[in-house]
Amino acid sequence: MTHARYPTGKRVVQPIQRNQTHHILGQWIRTFTIPNQSSEAKAWQEFDENGRMKPSAWYARIVDVTEELFKVTLLLKGYTGYLAYRHSASKESHQPLPARINQEKSDIWNHR
Repeated sequence: MTHARYPTGKRVVQPIQRNQTHHILGQWIRTFTIPNQSSEAKAWQEFDENGRMKPSAWYARIVDVTEELFKVTLLLKGYTGYLAYRHSASKESHQPLPARINQEKSDIWNHR
């Protein structure tokens, strides 16, 4: 567990495992991931009667994260093949990918 502080100074505990799981999932699907999380305990209170989020520190954080993700998307556009390549993954099997995906369960368990 890691400890962090919200802008109010309140100390919170965040499990690292969620970020690690997000990173592993990103590797598995060969995509760039940014493990950025934010939560609001009473999120339903942050919206007005029209369904729009009220101006607040949480709203500003969401806008900041969205802008960061947009900028990263622009920077990475066209480089996904290079960024998603992993040497160790290329050594997984000599079988073509479609053949590995379409294996029967019994073939997978008996492959050892």
